[in-house]
Amino acid sequence: MSDFVGFAADVGTKLIAAGCQGGGSSNSKPGIVRRAVDFPSLMISLGFQPAFTFFLSKVERFSAVSAIYSYLTGKAKLDDGVKAAICDELRRSEGAGYAGYVAIILYALSRVGESVSVGGNEEEIYKSLLGIALKELALAKERLLSEYLLEVKKVLEAMPL
Repeated sequence: MSDFVGFAADVGTKLIAAGCQGGGSSNSKPGIVRRAVDFPSLMISLGFQPAFTFFLSKVERFSAVSAIYSYLTGKAKLDDGVKAAICDELRRSEGAGYAGYVAIILYALSRVGESVSVGGNEEEIYKSLLGIALKELALAKERLLSEYLLEVKKVLEAMPL
């Protein structure tokens, strides 16, 4: 199994483990799935930095980014707070999914060798994310990141929610 597929399967398995139901209109996909579909093509057309800052502009709770990222990386357990954050990101409403998908991007960045650290209060997390947005990724790392995120897209589109 390729590392990309293993990574995507890990993300999908961890999101499903939260036991959330999508909520909202059954005609639309959960928010985080829509973000997984949108981000790779946005990144390919605009570059990592503009795509990432656009997604940051849509995040409603930066603490959710930190909680989900910590869970994905194994630094936090699936407790009630993490479950609530994941379930909020799986809602089928318009603004849902950005914080959760930013956490997935951070997790993928760590896999391509980028240093990622998010924690603290909302302001500290925001500043950390802006620091990540300012990083210029080498073309090789951006391509690798794209491969990880394209696999995540496939796995999340197939999630039974």
